[in-house]
Amino acid sequence: MNAPPAKPLPETISRKLQVLAFVKRHYLDHGLAPTQGEIAHTLQISKKRVQDLLVVLEREGKIRRVRGKERGIMVIGADKHVSEPDALLLLREQGWA
Repeated sequence: MNAPPAKPLPETISRKLQVLAFVKRHYLDHGLAPTQGEIAHTLQISKKRVQDLLVVLEREGKIRRVRGKERGIMVIGADKHVSEPDALLLLREQGWA
């Protein structure tokens, strides 16, 4: 009999959501994605932790990363949410400034 999958720790979930929120806010404020270093510095976590969280977010379909591009993090699915940052992201994707 297989054991049920382990539940993620609360700090893992909150860090993941913090990374996603930071990426969205940075894109809205600056018009481009943050670097992994900027995420790590702002959230006071290691670059390795940022990389791991970005992998999870990408696997969940929340972001897409362009390999080899320094600012290659893109939020996807923003049109399926109704928060102000998501609405602004969608408008920016459609060419609005």
